[in-house]
Amino acid sequence: MNILNVDDNEENRYLLESLLKGSGHEVQSVVNGLEAFEKIKAGGVELIISDILMPVMDGFQLCRKVKTDEAFCHIPFIFYTATYTGPQDEEFAMKIGADSFILKPCDPAEFMQIVGKVIADVGHRDGHASPPQEKEEEVLKLYNERLVRKLEQKMLQAEREIQARQAAEEDLRISNTRLRLALASANIGLWDWNIDTDEIWFSPEYKRQIGYDDHELPDRFEEWENRLHPEDRPRILAEIQACLQGRVQDYQVEYRLRHKNGNYLWIAAFGKIIRGPEEKSKRFMGCHVDIDERKRGEAEKERLMAAIEEADEIVFITDTHGVIQYANPAFETVTGYTREEAVGRTPRMLKSGEQDRAFYRNLWETITSGKTWKGRMVNKRRDGKHYVEDGTISPVFDKAGRVVNYVAIKHDITEHLQLEEQLLQARKMESVGRLAGGVAHDFNNMLNVIMGYAELALSNVSPEDPLRSNLKEILDAGKRSSEITRQLLAFARQQTIAPKVIDLNKTVESMLKLLRKLIGEDIDLVWLPGRELWWVKLDPVQVDQILVNLCVNARDAIGGVGKVTIETKNVTFDETHCADRNGFVPGDYVSLVVSDDGPGIDPQYLEKVFDPFFTTKPVGRGTGLGLATVYGIVKQNDGLIGIQSEKGQGTTISLYLLRHTGSEVEKTSETSAETPSSHSETVLLVEDDPSMLELGNAMLENLGYTVLTARTPGEALDLAAGTSEVIHLLITDVVLPEMNGRDFADRLRHLRPEIKVLFMSGYTAEVIAHEGVLEEGIFFLQKPFLKADLSRKVREALGS
Repeated sequence: MNILNVDDNEENRYLLESLLKGSGHEVQSVVNGLEAFEKIKAGGVELIISDILMPVMDGFQLCRKVKTDEAFCHIPFIFYTATYTGPQDEEFAMKIGADSFILKPCDPAEFMQIVGKVIADVGHRDGHASPPQEKEEEVLKLYNERLVRKLEQKMLQAEREIQARQAAEEDLRISNTRLRLALASANIGLWDWNIDTDEIWFSPEYKRQIGYDDHELPDRFEEWENRLHPEDRPRILAEIQACLQGRVQDYQVEYRLRHKNGNYLWIAAFGKIIRGPEEKSKRFMGCHVDIDERKRGEAEKERLMAAIEEADEIVFITDTHGVIQYANPAFETVTGYTREEAVGRTPRMLKSGEQDRAFYRNLWETITSGKTWKGRMVNKRRDGKHYVEDGTISPVFDKAGRVVNYVAIKHDITEHLQLEEQLLQARKMESVGRLAGGVAHDFNNMLNVIMGYAELALSNVSPEDPLRSNLKEILDAGKRSSEITRQLLAFARQQTIAPKVIDLNKTVESMLKLLRKLIGEDIDLVWLPGRELWWVKLDPVQVDQILVNLCVNARDAIGGVGKVTIETKNVTFDETHCADRNGFVPGDYVSLVVSDDGPGIDPQYLEKVFDPFFTTKPVGRGTGLGLATVYGIVKQNDGLIGIQSEKGQGTTISLYLLRHTGSEVEKTSETSAETPSSHSETVLLVEDDPSMLELGNAMLENLGYTVLTARTPGEALDLAAGTSEVIHLLITDVVLPEMNGRDFADRLRHLRPEIKVLFMSGYTAEVIAHEGVLEEGIFFLQKPFLKADLSRKVREALGS
């Protein structure tokens, strides 16, 4: 056969060539795989016997090249080598297509048997017979006679040198293999830039990282430069120039490089300049690493951390022992602790004592078992104040599934709970107000009948009559009952008011004499008026109600000798001041502050003091409507109210009334204590309640008026249309059958344009008052009323 012998060692080539020729084969010998492949392409080669380690192209490369080429893959290939690192070498050789793998040194007979078998296999494939046994024996005999003696001495001399060289080659091969594996596993690509020729060599791993095969990536520096991200190119080229000029020794940069698919990857590059004579830069060599995933992870982490830093929720991270490693700004805002103070400590620093050990044990058992804990707890701020938070605490796992951290995300819901409580309180107050408004009308009508007839009866009984004291008791009880109803309406903000622009100091001063009588001689009343007080707009009667209720409350609290102080002043609230005070609105206010030096209020009652019917006084000493009335009046006038009290330190109630910036203070006439007399005018009284209609008629006639009465608007319109007599005043209930009092009054004015109108009602009706505030020019009489009240309102309406 025509056998190709491939070995870079001269002695090995000679021995093998002699053996094969002695066996009757034709032999061609070459020193490396590249020369071998040229011989193969030239044709005629029927068997290839090759070493592994050779320069230019080694045996493995040659075998792969032959077996992957359709023209030559049928040629049998035998490896004959001293290179052997283990069974993996033989497995690899057979995997890439070798027909046999023989280790040096090998007994010639054994060697020829293996070669003969391969040749026989080829013969069978090609339809030829195997060489006869006799020929094999003859070949062996010739080999022994002609070669063994001649080569024995030379082989012994060369043995050590060959073994040493082969060992060195093997070490180098192993080292190179390990380096290639290390570079590939570490995703490290290599480059070598020949500065003189401008050519760049890129390793396969380098090309793979940016999406190219071995033959695709251009080998010019300019081509590589064009792949740099436009934003990074100036910086990287400047860095390279600095290295070439010797201004920078180590090339260490990060930049973005365009992938074959058009996307940009982040690359970390490290390089060195190789210099020639006169320190001229000859080559620029280095490696690069794909850091795109790390960079994207860092970007994601930065975005996540930015979100956490800006979040309103508390976020902190602990180790597996619960020691805080990170806390965000919201943690500082809510707890009052700085991050520096928190890091290195455990969340136990926030314990309030509101949760028991079982609570914390359950929490810890939940998260240490790998589950997320969710719940609500009360914690303590740095200043000692408690706050309520909803939160979750979750374990963080590593790739092996071990818990390495805990992350807590919590939300301070203290203000939310306070707002909820305020909403419930407001709804409760509203419900009580609706109830008060609902019963006030009929109740006041009944009270009006009781008080009215008691008053008329008193006017007809002599001072000596025994019935007089009984009638006075009835009248006083009616007055007290009407006061309770009036307080309920004030609390519910349903009492009808006529606001005026007033000087609060003058209004308070006009009440001081009465207040001193109310609180008694044992209590010192101190008046501290503010200077240049701003004007306010509210019903002066409401100021009287506020002062009476607050001073009576203070008197009852003191229960003996003490002091009550009334103070006014101008105040301005800004955003900062209102931020910590629920319900407070920035603006200019006039404050009215009433304080006492009594025993104070127990903290557990402070949140309930404005509730209607709530009182700490003994049974029979109070209705629980005093502070509720004050609360309603302040809210009806869009004001603010606050209370401060400590056990043993007295109580201070502060009211803040909006500053009025409109017209000047109105002149108010003094109210006469006398009952104004009639001028013989005619009054049309319309009331659907028979008892009230009869009482009103009796009172008006007693005052000297001519009275026309009707129970419905229709009846009243017919009466007005059927008489030519002048009707000076209409007194009508607001709530009537057929139509409301205002609509009825408007229709009557079409018949009697000159008629004046006085409305009366047991509660506020929206048809005449918006949110209980009367419009200018509307006159109103609140039920229940006495004859003197009726007389004054009639004269006020007639004189308008």
